[in-house]
Amino acid sequence: YEVLEGLSEVYDASVSDLINASVALLIKTENLELIAANGVQSTRTVSMKQSNIKGLDELKTKYGVNIYKLVNIAIRNALKGQP
Repeated sequence: YEVLEGLSEVYDASVSDLINASVALLIKTENLELIAANGVQSTRTVSMKQSNIKGLDELKTKYGVNIYKLVNIAIRNALKGQP
């Protein structure tokens, strides 16, 4: 989350904007590379676009992956520069 906060200053966008952009790209590319969880969990509240919620729900149904994991995958992909 701290990385996203720093990027929000660089790109003049909110953390929610960055997460929404990451999720939109994940929905478009369906690049779901699953990795083992590291046991660290954090809870944050962000505003999510309705279209992204719908897309995440469709990916959840299609791949059987929880929405919070899909959001984490989207953020990880964006930080790694992957589509």
